[in-house]
Amino acid sequence: MTGCSPAESPSGGDSPATIALERPVRARGRPGEPAGPGRRYGLEDGFDAPRRKRSRWEIPDRCVDVWILRVYQPASRLRRLAQLLSEDEAAKAQRFLLECEVWRFVCTRGMLRVVLGRYRGVPPESISFCYGPYGKPILRQAPDEFPLEFNVTHSGGLAVYAVAHGRKVGVDLEHLRPTSQAERVVEHFMSYDERAALNGLPESKRQEALLGLWTRKEACAKATGRGLSLPLSAVVSSPLDTNLTVTQGDGEAAESWSVIELDVADGYAAHLAVEGGTPWRLRQRWLQ
Repeated sequence: MTGCSPAESPSGGDSPATIALERPVRARGRPGEPAGPGRRYGLEDGFDAPRRKRSRWEIPDRCVDVWILRVYQPASRLRRLAQLLSEDEAAKAQRFLLECEVWRFVCTRGMLRVVLGRYRGVPPESISFCYGPYGKPILRQAPDEFPLEFNVTHSGGLAVYAVAHGRKVGVDLEHLRPTSQAERVVEHFMSYDERAALNGLPESKRQEALLGLWTRKEACAKATGRGLSLPLSAVVSSPLDTNLTVTQGDGEAAESWSVIELDVADGYAAHLAVEGGTPWRLRQRWLQ
């Protein structure tokens, strides 16, 4: 998780993390405004919806749901989300040094439980996770339940969730902002062809193109379950291609993924990677 600027911290600075929340957490300037109109889904009743016997969310085969959330939420909602976390999740939240990082984690992880609970038709606090060999969270599921795959990303003032039925997904989001690490990223993580393509762009467009390429590769790496343990040089990408290939050390293709750009909000780059090459449909919506 990236550090916070003073504008992102509810106290206006790099204050130590606390769990006693007594004020709204929000960013100045309302970061993450939607790029255009779209259907929005309120989750205030998602905390206790299964107890009211509300219908659960369904996801068809060959469909991927993408949910977008502003992580700066009212204090009352953050308190409720914090109560949903498991002991290990609460302990992880306490380890962040900055207050904004604590509540960004609480919001992102708590809302993940709410979303998955709506798909499962169970209270969000009953959702249980296990972890893959590289740390990717996996939903604990009974053998007779339809397999739900999910992935989460957050940057700046937004979080994005991808949920699919029976196929692996990965999603990555980056807030567009100036960075002094651009040359290092290009040198260490991009292939020769990718470096050539980036260096051929006008300087004014190079930063946005770099983050777009990075999120493509990172979404694919996350979908494999390996994350940054997978060298991004092993993800072969072309800006004009909708397919990515993950190669092994011997250079032979190991897995193939389809990838698309997500239009989540102005000032953000985001991509979604989906397992396999068979056709699938995207449903993208906002949570509020």
